[in-house]
Amino acid sequence: MFRKLKDYVSKILCWFRLYEVNRTPDNDAEKGQVGVNREESTTPDEDNVKEPWTFEILWDVVANVADLFTINGEKNILIGRYRPDKAADEILHAEFPRDSPLAVAVEAVRDKGFKVITGKWLIRDRPPAIVFHVESARDMFGDRYLEMFKKDHMIDIPADDEEARDAVIFGYMVAEFLTEFELRCRPESSNGSNPTTGLNPSLSDTKQPSHQDEPTEPSIVPSDIEREPSGNEICTQFHDWKCAVGLVLLRQWSSRITTIFTLKTSCLEGDFHSQERAHEEARRRGIFHRFSMELAAALASNIFTPISETVAEQAEVVLGKHPDCVITQD
Repeated sequence: MFRKLKDYVSKILCWFRLYEVNRTPDNDAEKGQVGVNREESTTPDEDNVKEPWTFEILWDVVANVADLFTINGEKNILIGRYRPDKAADEILHAEFPRDSPLAVAVEAVRDKGFKVITGKWLIRDRPPAIVFHVESARDMFGDRYLEMFKKDHMIDIPADDEEARDAVIFGYMVAEFLTEFELRCRPESSNGSNPTTGLNPSLSDTKQPSHQDEPTEPSIVPSDIEREPSGNEICTQFHDWKCAVGLVLLRQWSSRITTIFTLKTSCLEGDFHSQERAHEEARRRGIFHRFSMELAAALASNIFTPISETVAEQAEVVLGKHPDCVITQD
């Protein structure tokens, strides 16, 4: 139904190709594990070897939502937040194979204190899923993450907007996981070393400079962290403002991961004829911080994809970003 997006993503991955993929492909799944055991693979399929990793990040991935663009396959992972009321019935809990970069990245963020649940989402084709327990991270990381985000991007999240505050925490959890995963896909990571990203505020005092005076244009400032091209192509698709922070952080941290920001509906609904008028209305409604998160992701993304012509037209006015691809249902 969303064939245009999938075709477009394929083109994007070709444009951003910086290396040849030489990783052994996934094989048959084992009991109690998500994915595969590559040690059993003796006749790797060339197409699977070259298949990129794709991560689809949604706020309600475990809520039987119907607006997914999921590309099936063991290297296509769904990421969302843990919902206790849904997870028991919708996720078949299982761990990734120990030698998988997914398993190593998951363990790395668990070691930092994140509560992460992995398994199969119990929908058609049972895609692999990773969900982050945002509530468990509030006390340990919440205030620090919110302060860092405010300092680096001049976006202050009100204390009474719990959903927006959770969106920031979720964004940091996702970005740290993806950064760990990217590092594990580097060829030199096979020597058993466990590089420190320096991104978790509980482990490092690394500061991200802010050159932002006006909150209407959140800064996307590369850090001093240098990275070599990873050993596999990685593409991420972030949906709407609640998942915007993770994308913004990846760009800020100079990640080589390809980022797509998909906008189904703007948090600022309405017919606006100028960006100034939209900003005024967002402030009047008390959602300027949400709007700023959406704006930051649209501007920072490698590819910006609204879900309809109507959303695309308003986004160009309100966000000041011309869509790279407009997704329409077939």
